Amino acid sequence: MDNKVRPAAENAFTGVGSATGRRRSLLSWEQQTALAQRLLPVFWLHPDDAYRPEGFETYFEHCELWFHAEGMPPELVLQRGQVTAAALRKTRSSTGAPASCGMAADGRVSTDKRWMLRCDPAHHRGADGGELGRVPVYAFVRDTSLHGEPCHAVTYVTFYPYNGPYRIGGLCCRMLAGGHEADVEHVTFLVSQEGGELRAVWFNAHHADQGQLVPAAEIETMDFPDGRSNVPVVYVALNGHGTYPRAGTSRRIFNVGNDVTGRGQLWRPKMRLLPEAWDTERQEQTSTTWLQYSGRLGTPQSAADWRHRSPEEQLEAPWRVREVGQAPAGIATKKWWVNDQNAWRSSSWCHRMFCLWPDGHTFR
Repeated sequence: MDNKVRPAAENAFTGVGSATGRRRSLLSWEQQTALAQRLLPVFWLHPDDAYRPEGFETYFEHCELWFHAEGMPPELVLQRGQVTAAALRKTRSSTGAPASCGMAADGRVSTDKRWMLRCDPAHHRGADGGELGRVPVYAFVRDTSLHGEPCHAVTYVTFYPYNGPYRIGGLCCRMLAGGHEADVEHVTFLVSQEGGELRAVWFNAHHADQGQLVPAAEIETMDFPDGRSNVPVVYVALNGHGTYPRAGTSRRIFNVGNDVTGRGQLWRPKMRLLPEAWDTERQEQTSTTWLQYSGRLGTPQSAADWRHRSPEEQLEAPWRVREVGQAPAGIATKKWWVNDQNAWRSSSWCHRMFCLWPDGHTFR
């Protein structure tokens, strides 16, 4: 079997319609699809995690779309059942503000965090365990280099309707912190452009400066009866859903924000390839125009009363409790959508434990 990935014959950096005048990868759409499908990993979910993955499209079905303009009452723009990929691209508030703001100079989608999706709390737990096989991961391919070698970076994005809170403070103070709607995570596979061999995997957790670059030889793999062999394995942390190369405890933030991974349910996802942020024609074909959405994917939550506060209360009484769970914006607004993550440098145990994260390398 020839695993070598060859670039497309056409000049892939002319990119008609591109905001930056270039594409992320020299590979054609078909080559990117084949590469992402070949490397598609499986995920071990933690046995105690109540918050499971879900597809963006299914998540939208359970959301309302709100617009929060300064000095104005929150506006419910789309009710539950009306939020679709097409609607997110075309909707405007009563003041004329678009939910999709267009492209930033670096090829990412511009951000407008006045827009917020609000998910039905009954759907925070995501897909039922028996339905995990229908839940996709979302892949995109970029060209990069690793230690001077040209590589393709294949990133798999996972989504969870809810990021479960961490319990901090030990037995005396059982405070909940970090819970929020809409949890976007990812793991990146680095493949040689010349030979097509897997060189390393970037396991991202929380922020890129807490990630780990693991050589291909150290990646755990599995074989399956359906013929797939040497399938890469990713471990998913309890509640926070960061990605790790093995089961165990990753100590963070003075031991109060530790990530724990284990073998609960095995998730064998489908794969959906994502177009360029500017490629609206391909987005229409693949029903991924939600990439253009500029706002938050959820509503910011607080540790004390995240189960009960409405969007109106969050704006009107922000002094009640410090917000410790911030819902993220969409995939295409992220720095890692177009940039290398922490220059592919692993964080050390000391950095994760004592919060010694350099500001210049935080790619959320």
